Amino acid sequence: MQKARKQADLDTLELAAQEGHIELKYLDEAGFCLWSPVSYSYSRIGVQKRME
Repeated sequence: MQKARKQADLDTLELAAQEGHIELKYLDEAGFCLWSPVSYSYSRIGVQKRME
């Protein structure tokens, strides 16, 4: 049931993109940030490097 709802949402978004109403971009569900969250990364002890 949930998969069918998500597929219907995706179909609606793809149609809106085809008609030029929105710009659709595909990303994963992990999210995005300029530095890795500590819970999802490994780094040496010290300050993690990141882009401001």
